[in-house]
Amino acid sequence: VDYSIRLLSAASCTEEVHGKNRNMVYLFGTTKDGEAVAVRTPLLMPYFQVVEPPKDICESLEKKDGVEKLETLDLWVDGKVKKCTKVTVSHPGKVPKIREWLKNNDLKLLAADIPFHHRYLYDNDIGGCVRVRGKEIRKEGWSCKVIEVVEVLPSESFESDFKILSFDIENSIFERTIYCLSYCIKTSEGYTHEETLHGDEEKLLNDFVKVIQKHDPDIITGYNIDGYDLPLLVE
Repeated sequence: VDYSIRLLSAASCTEEVHGKNRNMVYLFGTTKDGEAVAVRTPLLMPYFQVVEPPKDICESLEKKDGVEKLETLDLWVDGKVKKCTKVTVSHPGKVPKIREWLKNNDLKLLAADIPFHHRYLYDNDIGGCVRVRGKEIRKEGWSCKVIEVVEVLPSESFESDFKILSFDIENSIFERTIYCLSYCIKTSEGYTHEETLHGDEEKLLNDFVKVIQKHDPDIITGYNIDGYDLPLLVE
């Protein structure tokens, strides 16, 4: 299959690959016609660089849990070329412990705090629109088409008809009880649906799940939902 998609976001999750837990990056976007597509990218191993590590540090690094390999390379650092070591790690979850150990040894690190899915975007110079070639695969519980990519290519920029759901909740500040939840749906045609959900909390939450499943929005937004509404819904 061959699709051009406008990217919305990227994320990573742990999957078993050849008997080992690996972190796979997924790209999420929509086609010109508004069809939602998820793209499973090729395996990328997490890595970062250490500036001028002593020999004994490199020897200890090779024995650290999660370290896959070390490579020597020359990098431009602080105005001159320096000998650096590229540290490839088996999983992003292994990076923080190794990173802190190196920092405690007063070593300078490069690119050791980049979120893994951002690393894929940077390394592959991924823009807002891409063309992906690959095969369609099945992912249980996923509502969109999933492509296991063979090739990611540049694409001409285009606009996509995103379906946007915006919501807001009203609740008791002291008891944290949710009284109601209002939402609206917007597409290129304008606002297509507005509704306020109410009732006991269990019914309200179940009704909101059904709303998401029914409308399948590309973007869920609202005022400060990351800082308040979503954590409260999870709670």
